[in-house]
Amino acid sequence: MIVFLSARIALLGLLLVGASLVNGKEALARCQIACDPNEYIFENSNRERLPEWMIQEFNSGSNEPGFRKLSLRLARNEIYARRGYIFRDQELQKYFDAKNWYRPVSRDVKLSPIEQYNVDLIKRYEDR
Repeated sequence: MIVFLSARIALLGLLLVGASLVNGKEALARCQIACDPNEYIFENSNRERLPEWMIQEFNSGSNEPGFRKLSLRLARNEIYARRGYIFRDQELQKYFDAKNWYRPVSRDVKLSPIEQYNVDLIKRYEDR
């Protein structure tokens, strides 16, 4: 699992060139190209509580704070996207529109208790 997660972090790492940080909009645009449209960041985030160590490992995948925050933001919003959430943020909408599994349905989606737990966990790390 750690190897798989590290590979996913490395793939998301394609958003950065060397040590230079790209802005959020540019990073989201690059991620559309770099990230596999069939993949999820956390594959089971809709069915299982994510262990905190997994978020810590994911969060340590880059030394760039802006990149970590963006990666966590995408992971958190992926949980909403699985439910068909239609994003107000056009960059997020564009990112998820590029995913084969995404089917926009509504701006009012209900999360399961497991999904809400995972959103809250990721948000705690995102806000650090």
